[in-house]
Amino acid sequence: MSKYLLIQSKSPWESGDVGHFYGLARELGIPWRVIWHLPSILGWAFALILTRFAYLPDPGGEERFVLKTISVSLLVCAVLVFAGTRRHPGWAAFLAAAVLSWVGAAGP
Repeated sequence: MSKYLLIQSKSPWESGDVGHFYGLARELGIPWRVIWHLPSILGWAFALILTRFAYLPDPGGEERFVLKTISVSLLVCAVLVFAGTRRHPGWAAFLAAAVLSWVGAAGP
């Protein structure tokens, strides 16, 4: 299983071999509908954290660390979505969220 993941250079959608991807999820015992919704749940969690920090009068060092960590993780997500699909517009949303949260972490 890991050998397949390391050797494959194209995403399952680019190679037209989506069956292996679904099979892998099935082998792990994870229903596809659960995997699909995990990023949505994490996105809403990030949104709630960022909204909470937006109401702080002056974020300190710890708060800025959390904001910058979220920004970097959103940027990594944007790169992965763009590299993996090249067509899905989700990369632009991740990139916008990364830039806005980084600017918000910089403060006034």
